[in-house]
Amino acid sequence: MNTNFVVDLGRGGYHAMIFARRYRGLLCTSSILVYEFRRAGRGSWCRDLLRRHSISIIRVPVLKYYRRALEVLRDLGVKRPSENTVFDTAHILVCLDHGLVFVTSDKRSCNRAIRLGVECIMYREVVDL
Repeated sequence: MNTNFVVDLGRGGYHAMIFARRYRGLLCTSSILVYEFRRAGRGSWCRDLLRRHSISIIRVPVLKYYRRALEVLRDLGVKRPSENTVFDTAHILVCLDHGLVFVTSDKRSCNRAIRLGVECIMYREVVDL
C-alpha cells in the first residue's frame, strides 16, 4: 500500500477503516512507507498505526528501491517525477518483487502498477462494492 492509504487510515477515513477491518491480518507495507513518515517526523505514529491495524512491514532497502523507481520512471518516459511519484513507484516495485497487490486510491499510481505488471486495488472503490 502507499502513503495515501495510511494517511486516510490515520484520519479515520471511512473507506480505509472498512478496508483495513475487512482485510485485517492480510495487509502489509514496506519500510519505504515508514521511511516516508519518519522523514516527516511521524515514524513512530506510522508504526503504531500499522500495528493497531495488524498491518505488517516488509523490510526492504529503501534507497535501492528509490533509485530503481527513478530508472523505471525514466524508462516509462516520465520527466522530472515528483517525490510522491517516485515513492509510489518504489512501493509498486516492492509489490512486483514480492508478488503482492498494490493498494491505493490514486488512479495514476494504479495505472502505473498495472502497466508494470502488478495487480492494483483502489480501496475506496472496493469498499463501495
